[in-house]
This record gives sequence, structure tokens and C-alpha cells, in this order.
Amino acid sequence: MKTGTLPTKTAFLAATVFSLLSLHFFTRAHSLAHDEKPIAITVKRGPEAAVFELDSQPKRIGELLESLGKLSVERGRDYPVVALVEDDASLSDVSDALAIPGKAGFRNVRAFAVYRETGKMAEIHFCPAIPISSVPPATSNCKLSQ
Repeated sequence: MKTGTLPTKTAFLAATVFSLLSLHFFTRAHSLAHDEKPIAITVKRGPEAAVFELDSQPKRIGELLESLGKLSVERGRDYPVVALVEDDASLSDVSDALAIPGKAGFRNVRAFAVYRETGKMAEIHFCPAIPISSVPPATSNCKLSQ
């Protein structure tokens, strides 16, 4: 009595190899996300508008979007991006710093307010919008994930 046919053995072998390769690439992608240095964008307030830098090189918004688009393809959409926003920047600069990497395809983008005088930074989170009011709700509707 035969225990397996050639097509069955081939299918089993192919499934095993596929599973091992999938595990290898998942483990590699997971380790890269935690071991590699994130892509850093710096946002400063210039005399007339925000100044964006990538790798310490000033970039216009179109150039930044193009450069980030290439990095998104090279490194993957889940590669971490941090936006370091100087404390003199406007809220719209913070919003742009988060939106531009998203438009380039990145999904793992975080923004930080940078306080050079103290050598500290704080992560910025935007919560769901509420109607404009001088009497906002008594409790926050902001749910931060940890």
C-alpha cells in the first residue's frame, strides 16, 4: 500500500517551502521595522513658510513627496517615518508633516514637537474633530493607542 502519490508529496513539499519562506520574510520585515533607523523629516519655520528637510537636505513639498515615494517603494509602506517638528512651526505645518509621508504611501508615521532649548520632544496626536465651541465636552474623546 502506497502512503502518498507524487503529486501529493510535491504539493506538501511546496506548501512547506512556501510556509518557511513566508515565515522568513515576515520575520525579516518585522525585525527591520524595529532595528532600522526610521526615516526622519524635520520641519522648521522659515521666514515665509515651513522648511522641510529630509536627510538634513531642504526640500520643497513636491521634492519631498517624490523622495518619500521612492523610499516607500524601496523600504515598504510600513517602514517607520518620524516628523520632527520644531516648536515654532504652525499647526498646519504639523498636519503637512503627517500628510506628506501618507501621500507618499507610508502608513507608519509619527510626529514629535521638538523643544531645542530643553533638549526634549513630545509625541503629537490628533484626536477626532469636534464642533468649535468655547465650552468643549467635559471629557476628552481622544483614545491613544499604546
